[in-house]
Amino acid sequence: MDRCSATLLLILFFCTCGRAQSFTAFTGDLLKLPEKTIRYGFPDRPVSADSIVGQISFPQLNFLPRNTEENFPGVGLVDRFAFLLNSQLSIDTAGCYEFSLASDDGSRLWINDSLSIDNDRPHQWRVERDTQALQPGTYPVRVWYYNAYQPLMGLALKARYLGEVNTCGPTEISLSANALFAFGQSDIRREAFNRLDSLAAQLNLLSGSVVTITGHTDDLGNEQYNEKLSLLRAEKVRQYLVVKLTGKAKLTLQFKVVGAGEDQPAFDNATAEGRAANRRVVILVESQ
Repeated sequence: MDRCSATLLLILFFCTCGRAQSFTAFTGDLLKLPEKTIRYGFPDRPVSADSIVGQISFPQLNFLPRNTEENFPGVGLVDRFAFLLNSQLSIDTAGCYEFSLASDDGSRLWINDSLSIDNDRPHQWRVERDTQALQPGTYPVRVWYYNAYQPLMGLALKARYLGEVNTCGPTEISLSANALFAFGQSDIRREAFNRLDSLAAQLNLLSGSVVTITGHTDDLGNEQYNEKLSLLRAEKVRQYLVVKLTGKAKLTLQFKVVGAGEDQPAFDNATAEGRAANRRVVILVESQ
């Protein structure tokens, strides 16, 4: 092979292999938020058709903090508006990927119908990150963003390849017990099946990892009862996920189940909001 041919092959290699991931255009609804809303966020979004004031499309999300006069392209509203955008993520190389979502005010990122980053609720410019082990393929992506107040706004989503799948390291996922179970119960709600199916799909990309499932409760009620309930809930989640495993994941993933009860609160149990947040199931995935 002559030098020119070798150089051409090298150029082609970097052109085709150097880009491990890419997004299609982000397209969706532009929503007008009600003026009387005090707390904004995805759960509070308007769902009526008359709240949609337009359709927007961005080739990429790279809008660093900007003032009201600059705004987003094609958006005439200066406050109390939101986007709910759809895209496709293409993965060319199996490996560990880092996703970062930054916004002035709230934002969320879903990958493959699973909530990946929750950067929601009012705040100044803030970046949240998540890592995922992904195989080659195409994954549906959704992005939620809202701007509550003047004068600043901004939204940026980036993805980068970190290395082989096992470089992702420990991954911790916290699931709301209120979404998984009825109050005081351990049977999984039917509405939670899709969320657990998405999680099982992620686990099916792994092999040789240890999955620790820990149930948590608030401090209401008897301590022994809470410990037992948290263990039962963790076990129910384990049983559901194991049934969904296939291939190497089914043969090599190891599961541990823990009932922490009320002993490890993440928030203050003195408020109803804190108690609700403490009722959770935490899944920790660690490579051996």
